[in-house]
Amino acid sequence: MRPWKNFTGLASWLLRITVLLMLISLFIEVIMGLNFQSLPFLMAAGFALSGTFLFIGGFFSRHGVTMLSALALFILSGLHAFWAFDGLNDSFARFAMLGAVSMYFLANGNK
Repeated sequence: MRPWKNFTGLASWLLRITVLLMLISLFIEVIMGLNFQSLPFLMAAGFALSGTFLFIGGFFSRHGVTMLSALALFILSGLHAFWAFDGLNDSFARFAMLGAVSMYFLANGNK
């Protein structure tokens, strides 16, 4: 069976949309708290901005916005997974998956 290469663009957009929805569902409460002095708020804001720019970057022909936002998401995901690591649990798996998707966009850009 051959891979369906025609669905590559659709798969990239589904990944972008899913990352954005996941970040909204994970961090909406922290962001709505508007505590500019707390580290969780700053990390949540970084995740939200990076996810938004990852989505917006798909509309450009150049890869810069996508790659910078994917790099930021990869770093933030790695930090969050490291700090929250308490064995293999669902929180660790979420951020490991987000890091893997970010690495995909970092490696492929807007292909």
